[in-house]
Amino acid sequence: MKRITKMVLGVCSAVVLLAATSQAAMLAPGGSTPYPPPLGAVPNLGAMVGVPLVSPFAGANFSGTVTSTVWTGDAANPFGPAALTFMYSIANGPSIDQLTRFTVIGWAGPLVDVDNLLGGGVGATYGDRSLSGDTVGFSWVAAPLGLGTIMPGAGATVLVHTPLRTVATSVGNVIDGGIASMPVYAPVPEPATMIAGALLLLPFGASALRIIRSRKV
Repeated sequence: MKRITKMVLGVCSAVVLLAATSQAAMLAPGGSTPYPPPLGAVPNLGAMVGVPLVSPFAGANFSGTVTSTVWTGDAANPFGPAALTFMYSIANGPSIDQLTRFTVIGWAGPLVDVDNLLGGGVGATYGDRSLSGDTVGFSWVAAPLGLGTIMPGAGATVLVHTPLRTVATSVGNVIDGGIASMPVYAPVPEPATMIAGALLLLPFGASALRIIRSRKV
């Protein structure tokens, strides 16, 4: 009995510790993070994979840079130390406009985990993911609903934790009325995660078929 009690207490302690230290949000295809915004992950990223990719961007009334880096050994990555963490630092240059959204293409797979970097600038109000799962996005909303937009001269840093372990170059987009695109790092889908992602989308397809059939009747 004492042994069982100790086991229960140990599990409860682990759950409490996880709740206290985990501030990120899991994103399945079609999902979005809950409000309020994530508090931010402590920068404990391990070792950098490759070199930073610094990409300038320019729109009609805004310009700046997006720096993407990839890390392994991240203690905050819920998929394990061998999995990759992608970090995107958005800097709004000498612009006229504020920046309100950033997206990255290339996220096939069932789950990713997103967060703000603690101390990395203006925190994103929420993250979301397209129904296909291919695009992960972050939005900045003005107070009091959000933590603010990325004003000229300011910046923001967001994190995407992934179970994947291979890096490629993909496309990022900074959006504020217009769209400015730039090369960024993103993961390479593995066959197992692609199959898992397809299986995850099967219920959506079944629901769509039921709707179509009911309309025909």
